[in-house]
Amino acid sequence: MRLGFSDQLIKIIHSYLNSREFRVRVENSLSTPRPILSRVPKGSLLGPKLFNLYINDIPKAAEVHLAMYADNTAIFTQGIYNCNIIERLQNYVIRLETWLNDEKIKVNASKSACLLFTRQRYIGNLPHVNIFNQPVPWVTEYKYLGLILDTKLNFAKHIRSAHQKAAGMRCTLNRLISPKSKLALTL
Repeated sequence: MRLGFSDQLIKIIHSYLNSREFRVRVENSLSTPRPILSRVPKGSLLGPKLFNLYINDIPKAAEVHLAMYADNTAIFTQGIYNCNIIERLQNYVIRLETWLNDEKIKVNASKSACLLFTRQRYIGNLPHVNIFNQPVPWVTEYKYLGLILDTKLNFAKHIRSAHQKAAGMRCTLNRLISPKSKLALTL
């Protein structure tokens, strides 16, 4: 993957990503150096940009879309018939598995889930989409990047959750602000 970068820039990025080590200090003791095995440094300023460059050639499909934020990825498609939707997703996941293997990217299948947005009252049993031979469970709700999504997309549970958090924060602030304070909490 060159993407039109100069050899000099590629060498700089290569040196930034390779032969990195870490040590741990506990009080006055310092551990021996250990290699850092991850490819993109987490928490660095360049990390997200380098990760985006690294996954620039992720497979694309005409009727399958990706929503990505950092290393969180949602794969979605739409259709009238559930069987077509599931087949389309599974075919894409097969292509994605090949790419993930080639790029040496691991997926935590236990953090994966399938969610069908529908107006139907009864969906029935849906066949699993598999990733690396592990079935991905169907769920009725999923928290993605802090947003609770449900099959009906009515956001009721997300709104309740946000309201509860805000109410808890208000109680905390009320305890911190003395009754004589000129600050007032009104909603």
